[in-house]
This record gives sequence, structure tokens and C-alpha cells, in this order.
Amino acid sequence: MTHATILIGPLTRDFIRWPGKGLGRAPESWVQWSQPGGAVWHAGLALVLTSDQPDAGVFAIGTAGAWAGRNGIPGLVATGVGWRGVESATETAFVNRYDADRRRQTLLSAGEPLTREALARALAGLAPAAAVVSPLMPGDTLAGAGAMLSAAGAFVAADAQGFLRVPGSQGQIETRRVDLREALVGVRAVKFSEREFRVYAGLGRGSEWRVAAVEAARELRAEVIVSLGAGGALVALPGGASPGDVVDVAGPSLRGEADTTGAGDILIAMYARGRSQGLGAAAALDRAVG
Repeated sequence: MTHATILIGPLTRDFIRWPGKGLGRAPESWVQWSQPGGAVWHAGLALVLTSDQPDAGVFAIGTAGAWAGRNGIPGLVATGVGWRGVESATETAFVNRYDADRRRQTLLSAGEPLTREALARALAGLAPAAAVVSPLMPGDTLAGAGAMLSAAGAFVAADAQGFLRVPGSQGQIETRRVDLREALVGVRAVKFSEREFRVYAGLGRGSEWRVAAVEAARELRAEVIVSLGAGGALVALPGGASPGDVVDVAGPSLRGEADTTGAGDILIAMYARGRSQGLGAAAALDRAVG
């Protein structure tokens, strides 16, 4: 049996649109290209490249369309990520447009969902120590995956992003408020971005983060992590009783422009691996942020 960190989610084709330097902000001046994406790509590469346990494997389980299969899977495998996914007849593809204040995404097409049978086959022979469930859209990862992985002995984490998304006008991705309790059965930690958590918790601009984080952790019965981008992150434990129980970790110092795509995927994967290795929540978050 191979002790492993398991990453579950689709391997995607991401079309990137980035304002060209010195070219103005007219759309026709933007730099455009496509590249592999999804949590299995970003977190998979990061986990392998930062691993301090050479004998522990990293495995990606998800679906991949033809383009992702040709351009993404070879890169994962060459780096040391084991691919145990399945082919999808359709590509999961996004346009990522980078404006000054945030990344804006548009869904072009959605791949087929991962089935229970495919997940069971992929897990054969593995002893998952940590697992991260990272849907990009509702339904593209198996309902009940968290419970299956928890039963197999893994510390299971999830990215709230995909559970909260819905295609809005012209396919542009919007965040909606939904009940996550059923989706997170078996999950011990869940990560939100700052914007996602505001929507989920119904926070106004002046709302108290710590109070909301404690309440969310209690409701979801899971460790709640809120990524604050370059500002770091915070974690609230389900047994917390007051805002004083929330742990804050400062972010690294960044200079110049930085593409933070995939940073949240890496954060929750590193956190889950740390927790599975016996680190406490504060220590695991500190290592993941740093």
C-alpha cells in the first residue's frame, strides 16, 4: 500500500487573458494563451516539489478532456504526480481574465463528472493519508467523496469554491450562498477565499471575521480556513467558543505583480498534508501560508 496525498478534481484547460504591459487596457492589447489548470494541477506540482517525504506519493484523481490529457497529464507525471483519472468526452475549460482588482472567470465548457466506480478504482492500492476534494463547479466531483476518503483513513479537506459557484450572465462565474453541510460530510477542513466566505456567511464589509468563522466552523463541524490572499489566512476550529479561538497567520511579503492563480489550491493541500502528518491547525496553516 502506498501512503499518499490524494487530490480530487478536474484537470482543466485555462485560457488566460492578461493586460499587456505598456499596451494600454484595450481588450485587443491583452496577452492571451492557454495552459493546464485546476487544483490537481497547481496543488499536485506544489506538493511534489515541496515534499519532505520522498516515499509518500501524490496522486491526482479526476477527469481530463483531450486537450488536458495531451498537455496536462504528461507534465504531472513527469514531475512525479501519479495520474489516476479518467478521460472525459468534453473539456472543462475556463477563460481567466485578470483585471486590476480580481480574477474574473467564464465557463466555456464542463467536463463529465467523476463517478463512484472511477474513484473506487483509482483508490485501489492506496492508503490515503490526506485528501483534498476540489470541485470547480457543483457536481463535477462525486457527492460523498469526502465520506469515502474519510472511511479510508484520510484527513479530508475541501475547497468551498466549486460548491458555491454558478454560471451567471454569458457564462461568467458567480458565487452563491448555499448550505454546505451535506456536501462536506466526512470533511475535516474547508477553505474559502475572502470573497467566497463573505458570500457564504452573509458578511457585510464591516462584519467581524472571527465571529463568523467560529460560527461557520461550529455549523460545518470542520476547521474553517479563510484565505486573505497576500494578507495570509485564518483558521477557526469546530470546538471554538469565541473569536479569541481563531488563529491568524500573516502572508509572505510580495513584490511587484504576482499571478496568484492556484494559491488557494496549494494552501488547502499543504494544510491537509500537514494535518495528516500530525501538525496542529496553527502549525499546519503557518507552513501552508509560508
